Amino acid sequence: MPDLQHAILNWDGKSAADIKAIYDAFATQASFVDDLLSLLKDSAAQKGATWLLKHRFEQNELLSTAQTQQFCNSFVEMQHWESRLHCFQCVPYLTIAIKDADAVYAFIQTGLTDKKKFVKAWAYNALNELAGQHPQYQAEADEKLAWALTEEAPSVRARIRNIMQGK
Repeated sequence: MPDLQHAILNWDGKSAADIKAIYDAFATQASFVDDLLSLLKDSAAQKGATWLLKHRFEQNELLSTAQTQQFCNSFVEMQHWESRLHCFQCVPYLTIAIKDADAVYAFIQTGLTDKKKFVKAWAYNALNELAGQHPQYQAEADEKLAWALTEEAPSVRARIRNIMQGK
């Protein structure tokens, strides 16, 4: 893991090509996902680690049940807005256990009030995804999405319309 951590910490935080190169260099290591999950505790590495996890999901590589629980429990530790964004974008790829649903829900609630519109938009998406897995959140998700469709900023409303089209 020291090499992966070093690579992430040396990433400029901007170059997609560079973070993709880190993924390509480390993704085949057996401990890659566990190492990334461990790095979520390091605020300086969170942005890169969450990007790498999201990219892994986009490659149709999912987490084990234990890894999903560890990832969900790390959400509350996210310090940077881009780390939170990546976590919200990862929710559609996660099978969230009932015992982890309340923690994910609490994290989503913080995102719904975020100052960054992009984070807020993806928090609404995560709420919809959580409600799809756990019906106890459905009524609230429907209510908040309906409200957001008329009251949120145009950029957030655009994401809400995409969510509504997928229902």
